[in-house]
Amino acid sequence: MSGHNYGHSAAGTSQRGKLIVVFSITFAVMVAEIIGSSLTGSLALLADAGHMFTDSAGLLIALIAASLALMPATHKRTWGYKCAEIIAAAGQAALLLGVGGFVIIEGIRRLFEPHESADRRCSGSASSAWPATPSA
Repeated sequence: MSGHNYGHSAAGTSQRGKLIVVFSITFAVMVAEIIGSSLTGSLALLADAGHMFTDSAGLLIALIAASLALMPATHKRTWGYKCAEIIAAAGQAALLLGVGGFVIIEGIRRLFEPHESADRRCSGSASSAWPATPSA
């Protein structure tokens, strides 16, 4: 077994770099969807922006937790800060439930008070994605 190194510090550092890249891309898509939702009044875009928000927040939480997990163990914390990843996962789940609740409430509200889209191109582009059906 000599010559084997089972340390995780190098792997944790490279994973954090990947998390930063993925977080940046996800955050940029979220901002674009928020702008698109504001311009068109689309609940679908707003819901997906909420989804991207939870993804972005989850990635940020994972990045912070991964950084904390790399901290060495102390006399008081013999496992170090490894539990930060578990706490981060619980926070991420709570955030996802909150956004899901918002989308459900907003969807029900819009059933009773329909929201007029500011831009008809939104519905036109969605309907053009369906294949043409033969008329009877």
